[in-house]
Amino acid sequence: ELEPFLAEARAQLHEEADYVKEAAHLRTFHSLLNDDPRFALPAYIPELSSPRVLAMDFIASDDIETVESAPQKVRDRVALEMIELTLKEMFSFRVMQTDPNFANYRFQSDTGRIVLLDFGATRALPDQIVSDYSELFRAALFDADDAELIKPAIALGLLTEDLDDKYRAAIMAMLRLVFTETTRTPQFDFATS
Repeated sequence: ELEPFLAEARAQLHEEADYVKEAAHLRTFHSLLNDDPRFALPAYIPELSSPRVLAMDFIASDDIETVESAPQKVRDRVALEMIELTLKEMFSFRVMQTDPNFANYRFQSDTGRIVLLDFGATRALPDQIVSDYSELFRAALFDADDAELIKPAIALGLLTEDLDDKYRAAIMAMLRLVFTETTRTPQFDFATS
């Protein structure tokens, strides 16, 4: 059903243009990542901002895609840091920048820091969502049986109660594959997967 996704997209577009709210999200992320030297965020400039203008300082950086030509060690580190940030946002901060557009991430090759931009699509995560994802991860990571994996998958909308068995089996196999490959393989090769 597309309508719930379209309604969410419409709401998100309106929020993306709410610069007062985005400034608050930027300040939140500053406080959450203030002591983490792996990330850089622009500073909010309130005296130049308004409900229609969000002013921030400039951080010299390159497109995140420039990491593609960096040495493997740098690429691995940046990927790990991005994954760690996503997991921290979900399970520790309980607030997430939900716009995965690559333009929202930049890279400073001289410092090795990842620059984070655009907090207009930031969402506070309800406790139930965090709990359901935690249950899903726990079940998958500790090889729980399908019944334990299905419960949080249904709660998160990845499966429905009335889903045909063959589709349910295919989705369950995908979930198992993702968790197995990304957690039990010493070095996961995204390029060949």
